[in-house]
Formats: sequence, C-alpha cells, structure tokens
Amino acid sequence: INKVDYHTCRNILYDKKFLDNDWISSDNTHTMPAPSTERVLKRIKEVYHQTGRKDADLKPTLSQYASVINTWTKCSRYELKAAPRTEKFLHELEQLSITDDFYKPTVEIYTTVIKAYTHSKHAQKPQLALRILQDMETRYKETKGEGIRPTLRTYHGVMNACAMCTHTGDQKDRTEALRIAFQLLKVMRASGVHEPNFVTYGTLIKATKNLVPPSETQDQIFRNVFAQCKRDGQVEGVIINQLRSWTSDPLFRELTERVPIRIGKRYYKNPNSNSAKLRNRGGYDGGNNSDNGGNNGWEDVMKDIPTEWKRNVLPLKE
Repeated sequence: INKVDYHTCRNILYDKKFLDNDWISSDNTHTMPAPSTERVLKRIKEVYHQTGRKDADLKPTLSQYASVINTWTKCSRYELKAAPRTEKFLHELEQLSITDDFYKPTVEIYTTVIKAYTHSKHAQKPQLALRILQDMETRYKETKGEGIRPTLRTYHGVMNACAMCTHTGDQKDRTEALRIAFQLLKVMRASGVHEPNFVTYGTLIKATKNLVPPSETQDQIFRNVFAQCKRDGQVEGVIINQLRSWTSDPLFRELTERVPIRIGKRYYKNPNSNSAKLRNRGGYDGGNNSDNGGNNGWEDVMKDIPTEWKRNVLPLKE
C-alpha cells in the first residue's frame, strides 16, 4: 500500500502538465498547484519514514524537491509567501546534504529560488536574492563543487531582481537596488570568470530605466553603460531596441554616434536569435515580458551595428 501511495505521489510531481498549469479557476482567481505539490512531497516523506527509511525506492528525490520549488516559483508573482517557501525547501535540502550528498542542491535550484524573489513583491528582494548568491559563493569556496558554482545566469537573476523593484518599496529602496546591480558588475569583472555579456548590460539598462527617474542623471548612466557595452563588443540588437524605446531622440542619436540603424523585421521571429531565446525565458533571465524593452528587436539591427561594437556577441545557450 505504501508503494502504491508513493508512486501515485511521485507521478503527480513528475506531471509536467500539472506543474506548468497556472490553475485559474472559473472565477479567474488563481488556485495554485504549489501547495498541492508541497502536500504530495510531505506524503512521500511520511511514507519513507513509515518504512524506517530502509526502502531506497521510496526515498524522496532531489528532483521532487525541485518540482515543489519550481511550482512555488511560478506562484511568486501573485503570492507573497511563495518566494520564502522556495527558500524553505532549499534550506531543507542544504540540511539533508550535510549527511547525504544525494540532496546537494544544484546551481539550477539556487537560481530558481533567486528567480522566485525576482518575480515577488518583496520590497527587499534585491537583498534577499543577493544573500542567496553570496551563500552559493561561500559554499563553492568551501567545497569547490562545480555543481554549486554560480553561473552568469545566476548573477543576471540577482541583477534582474534589482531591476524589477519598480512597484516595491520607496525611492530609497530603488536607489539601493541600483547600487547592488552595479556592484554585481564589479564583482563579475573582478572574478575573472563571469565576463559581462549583452544580457548583463541589457539588465543594467533596464534597471536604470526602472529605478532612476527621467533626468540628466538617468541619461548619464545610460551613456556610461552603453559606452562600456561598446568597449566590450557586446552591443546586441536588444540593446539598441532598449535605448530606442527608453531614451530621447537626441540622446539615442548621440549614443549610436548617428550610425544609421534601420527599423526592419522583428528578429525574434527567428527561433535561433538571442532575442527569441530571451523571450522564451521571459525576458532577461526571468524578466517581465511587458516591460523589458528587449523582446522586440529587429532583424536588420544587427546588420547595421558596427562590427567593433558587436565583435564579442555570442549566441545564448538555451
């Protein structure tokens, strides 16, 4: 009976249709799958303990924990407790891994928890996301385990948490979020491992647009970010699109040095383009589709960008 119970629960956690469903009821209110998957995992753990932890086939798996974390992350936009719930399960895995390497959290799990805070309405989400990143760095230095080493995408997740503080906190909070985002750029450069790419600069441009009121100060930050982006050879079509959308005509012409850039076909229609990949991710590593300025690039833009500006742009990994 216990095995039947276990396998029923396990199949629910592996049901992609169930996990991907936003569960919108007939009255258009969200009925989240996350609490349900959490209860399923709880039942799996109960069954395993009832058997004296002797039957390996009944042992809760890392992927089952990941499923619960993923479903809570999907709820983080409209449920305040969602992000802390993902972190609760992350800490549970960290405790289990002390005595059992089977439960060592992966970099993907840490990055998913950061994404949960990115989408949340917590006023302190930049600090909360940064704390998780710093914990990852500490654990990596202690263990040298490549499976926990923060990736460029992890850093971008924290930057995006900063950029998406538009509707949380006050101006003081937004100023601190901007400081954290640019501090991360310095950390990335100092590491010698995570070289900033066009996603890095696109996220910083997005943070500037969202966190700094329109002013000469904002214009100067745009100038500084784009100048560094050009020096690094990381000017991608989405960067041009952001600047076209978020700066005045005179500033845009100044930034692009009056290089004629055609407005042609939207190049995210090409499924292999970087813009399409960003769009599939939900913006800059989990951004807000409706307000990232990076999903409406043009096919002709890349042809017109000077070679020196785009010399180091590489295709994004899926």
